[in-house]
Amino acid sequence: MNNIDLNSLRKAVRDGQNQVSSHVSAPDAPSEQVVEIPKRRATKALLIFVGFVLIGVTAAAVAWNASSRSARDENKSLGQSQGVATETSVSAGISFPTITRLSEESDVIVAQRLVNSFVSPIAVDGRWGPQTDEGVARLRAELGASDGVSIDEKVWKAALSHLEQNLAESGRRDRPQRSLQSISVPGTVLLIEVREGGDRTKTWRYVAPDSLSLLDLQLSMSELNPEKTLGGWKFCRSQTGTAWGPMTRSWWAYPDRRLSFAVDDQEGFLSLTVTEARGVSLTECSTYKQ
Repeated sequence: MNNIDLNSLRKAVRDGQNQVSSHVSAPDAPSEQVVEIPKRRATKALLIFVGFVLIGVTAAAVAWNASSRSARDENKSLGQSQGVATETSVSAGISFPTITRLSEESDVIVAQRLVNSFVSPIAVDGRWGPQTDEGVARLRAELGASDGVSIDEKVWKAALSHLEQNLAESGRRDRPQRSLQSISVPGTVLLIEVREGGDRTKTWRYVAPDSLSLLDLQLSMSELNPEKTLGGWKFCRSQTGTAWGPMTRSWWAYPDRRLSFAVDDQEGFLSLTVTEARGVSLTECSTYKQ
């Protein structure tokens, strides 16, 4: 029997295994396919989308203003077809109050403030005395409606016509006038009504001439009453006007008082209301602290 060298045998086995493994190739690793959207294309698509949105919003605003102006023109045509003299189309869409010395205190305040808008000022106290008599007479003479002793529809229409002329000469920017508390309103609107709900609410309602657009009135009110503290009133919230609702802005004072205004187009004429309310919840105001 031949003697077997164990070391040589082990070496031969290892050599054989190495030769076999050298002929077997390892499978290739799967290649990764990374799907990447080019940044330029994504940015361009986003800009196009934003552009279409802006175009749509602008078109809607233009259409709304055009429809509002058309409604006011229809009111004017209706008034003329019925034989009603309408110096401004807004006068065909509202009912003007007739104010005399027998009217309520709130109505007399409206008359006195109307006098102060056009002639030398008189006291605004809600009492119709000799001073108010004289002021109304001067107002009627100034507006070319001297045949009367009250604030009637003829005076209101003449006042709106006067504002139309001022608006055409000076644009929408005009001397502002003080309203309720710290709210200011443009000189191109007329106070037409003062409403009081006991000691809880007080509302002043204004009308504007036809040539003042809804957007112009909203811009004027935004500039005159910015989103910050007004006097002792802290800013509460603001809502931009749309075709579905009015532009509103409000302020608050401790513990339960709210001051606000709203600009709206109501059935063909512009309306501006300023309201002071007491006993209301202020939880909607982000800056409110009990």
